[in-house]
Amino acid sequence: MGSVSSAQTGGISLSREGHSFWLLRSNPTDAKALMWAKLTYALLPQLIVITLGLLAGDLFGGVKFPLWLGFLLGFSTAATLASIQILLDVTYPDFGMKVEFGSSKNARGTGKLLSSMFLSMGVAAAWMFLWQLPDMLAEEGVLWGRPVQVWLTATKALTVAVGVVMLRIVNTVGVKRITRLLNDA
Repeated sequence: MGSVSSAQTGGISLSREGHSFWLLRSNPTDAKALMWAKLTYALLPQLIVITLGLLAGDLFGGVKFPLWLGFLLGFSTAATLASIQILLDVTYPDFGMKVEFGSSKNARGTGKLLSSMFLSMGVAAAWMFLWQLPDMLAEEGVLWGRPVQVWLTATKALTVAVGVVMLRIVNTVGVKRITRLLNDA
């Protein structure tokens, strides 16, 4: 959950361009490069938190799985969350928003920030639940006639597949939407 809340500025980074977005529109800006820059900005805080957590867990003996698997699942989950945030931002940009918590008279954009944050937390909680579901439903190590390890492997493969699909969607749908925003007069 810490990775979700630390990446909120990346998830609304296009809207935070604000009234300076005309600078991007007036220059020859490549939509794909802009999309990947915004996605990288949304991914980096999550990846730093995930990496530090995995390394600390490995250092103190709390991790019971290979580190490469933790990095792969962490990157896939972070890619899914960042993709959702970026797609939400390029679909419904708000260039007049100001991120000011606690402001009583002008808190424009706070609703978008909060909805993005709660959506990301919901997705992260759903993944955590999905990863634990086979162990919770299993009786004596068996779930629906198959060993629990088969179901755990399937949930991990699903996590990686969703991460790849979301990056692909961002690369197509998100780039098209940013192209429209850059070319809209």
